[in-house]
Amino acid sequence: MAWAGGQVSNPTQADAMKSRLQAIEQDLSKNWEKRDELNRVAERASTELKEIQERGIGLARSLYRYSAKADSLQARLGQLQERERSKAAAMARRQGQLAATLSALQRMARMPAATLVAIPQPPQNTIRSAILLRATVPKLQDEATRLADELRTLKALRANIAEDSKSLAKTLADLEKERLSLSFLTAKKMRLLEKTRSAEHSAARRTARLSARAGNMRELLWALSKQKQTPELRGEDFEPPPTAGKPDTATAEPPTPPRQTAAFAPFRLPRGPIPAPGRVVTAFGAKMPNGTLSKGVYISTRPSAPVVAPTNGRVMFAGVFRGYGNLVILELPNSDHVLISGMAKISAEIGDEVLAGEPLGEMVPSTSSLPKLYFERRRQGRPINPLPPKAARRNKVRG
Repeated sequence: MAWAGGQVSNPTQADAMKSRLQAIEQDLSKNWEKRDELNRVAERASTELKEIQERGIGLARSLYRYSAKADSLQARLGQLQERERSKAAAMARRQGQLAATLSALQRMARMPAATLVAIPQPPQNTIRSAILLRATVPKLQDEATRLADELRTLKALRANIAEDSKSLAKTLADLEKERLSLSFLTAKKMRLLEKTRSAEHSAARRTARLSARAGNMRELLWALSKQKQTPELRGEDFEPPPTAGKPDTATAEPPTPPRQTAAFAPFRLPRGPIPAPGRVVTAFGAKMPNGTLSKGVYISTRPSAPVVAPTNGRVMFAGVFRGYGNLVILELPNSDHVLISGMAKISAEIGDEVLAGEPLGEMVPSTSSLPKLYFERRRQGRPINPLPPKAARRNKVRG
């Protein structure tokens, strides 16, 4: 093809280029259709992912509550065991006193009345002692009966709590299995979504190249038509196909739709906005062993306790960081940052938009010592108390 004053030397070449344009635009239309289908697949995967996210939050809530219930049951069991020991010791002392009193009464009962007169003390004292001893016996027996009843009650409570603990352990095990299944499903859906997005971007890049090529030919054919070198070419021949009316992507990659999050009800933690069930053992601003002040709070948790997002946010960091171990950093809507460390596993990924209560990780499974989670919040780079006043009072430091 040769240009001469903006004209084509051979009209046949214009026909050939028209055919090429039609082929390219057909290919372009197919690419738009393919991209639309990929978008629909991505939307379905995103919907399923939201359902998984909602289910994960529900599971985390259940795990959180069951863990808190286990802590409460264990604390109650410890208190009951202490009461049982105290009551048993008191009953043993009372039994000793009762045994001594009964022994004295038995000795007096075996002594003939004439022998009592020979005791070297005034008769009225002997009579008074006998009367007092006899009056004491019913009281001691009543007290022994009450102590025995209390002991039986405590043993029954202990048996009930032990049964509840077994039931709770089974429930936690079942929830753990479901959580693992959910984690596997989430990973599968994330791979599917990533694959779909990758295919969509590939189709978009090809569409951009086709659009650029078709655009250049349109200009050429428009020039040919305007010069009336090919009068059989009509204006409608150059109208873009229906799917080509979408934004041209020749100069820029199409923006990836932002990951949407479902509008769930606010996540309300049973014991305040803390990332894991447990009790605060080091408060914000407390003096540390090295003499510095704590920039966050340390929470003693159960082994393998779930760690969740205390509020909505975006995962800015998820990995190992010096001095922190496994660390997750969330950026909150108000630009605050939350730091959570001490986990054995991290399930969140950088860039994730997480909801309050969504699982972020899991504490260590060791039972040799209670795991500790570190929770810090920063505003404009400076640490602030991560717990509101009410929650801080509820989770006051013990020990």
